[in-house]
Amino acid sequence: MRFILFFILVSSAAFSQKVITGKVIDKETSAPLLGVFIRDTKSENWSISEKDGTFRIIIPYNQDIELNFSLLGKMESNRVLKNDQNYILVTLEDNTLRLKEVVVTANKQRQYSELTLGTNAINNVQAFTLDDVLQQLPGQTTT
Repeated sequence: MRFILFFILVSSAAFSQKVITGKVIDKETSAPLLGVFIRDTKSENWSISEKDGTFRIIIPYNQDIELNFSLLGKMESNRVLKNDQNYILVTLEDNTLRLKEVVVTANKQRQYSELTLGTNAINNVQAFTLDDVLQQLPGQTTT
């Protein structure tokens, strides 16, 4: 008796859900879109599209189903499905984002290398000009 009761409860729960599959593509290029957020507005169930743009969402069985499709950089789209519809193809348009003002802030830190030369080092340098002295400093090049 318990088995029959369990079977009836599980089967009624299985029949009360509906699986919607579909594909999300770009309107201009017809390329599949990865990472589109698909949400059922009534039950708040959600899914994310795969690499090839396909998705699968399980929702409670209702008469009309409204799905919301959103992706950063694309216009949001709402689609209403009839109860006999199990597959949907969705195209998303680009959403151009315009900024009025951009503020760029930069900081520069100066780093100086300090080199202390004694009078003996300067006296022992055999050079005729200042360029000859600078060429003998380590890590320095002059042209």
